[in-house]
Amino acid sequence: MISIGTIKTNIKAFLTANNTTTSGGLSENLYNKVKLISGSNADKQPVMKYSYPVVFVEAKTKSNEFSVIGSSNKRNVEIEIDIVPVVDYGITAENAREESDDELVTLTENIETLFSNNINLSNTVLDVLVDDINYESSFNEDTYNSSSRIKLLIKDRG
Repeated sequence: MISIGTIKTNIKAFLTANNTTTSGGLSENLYNKVKLISGSNADKQPVMKYSYPVVFVEAKTKSNEFSVIGSSNKRNVEIEIDIVPVVDYGITAENAREESDDELVTLTENIETLFSNNINLSNTVLDVLVDDINYESSFNEDTYNSSSRIKLLIKDRG
C-alpha cells in the first residue's frame, strides 16, 4: 500500500533539503529565503508576517487502479499533492503588491524547476508531473499576499 503521508513527508524533506539560494535552489533569486515549509493546509494555517515566504504541501487525492491479470497486489496509484507557495512582501515596501507578485512568480518557477528535474519520492514512484499552476492574490487593506497552487500528479506502482 502506498502511503500518502510518506509521499507528503518526502516532498517536504525534498523542498527543505533544496532550500538554498544557490543556482537551482528553492530560494534562488528571492528577496528572502523561504522561512517555513509546512504540511498543513494553506487556507487553515495562520502565518506570522515575519514567516514569509512560506510553502505548504497539501495532500489532495489518491486513486487506485487494481490489476486483474497477474499479481493481485500490484496496482497503479495516482496521487495529487498541491504545493502552495505564499509570499507577503511587506506593507513597508513602496510597490509591495507588485513585488509580492514578482517574488511569487520566481518562487513558483523555482519549485517547478526542482520537480521537473526528476525527484525520487520512494522506490516505487514512476512519475512526478507538474500538471497545473494557478496564481492567486489577496488584496485586503493590510494584506499583500500572493500565492500559487502547483498541482503535482504522482504516479506510483503498488
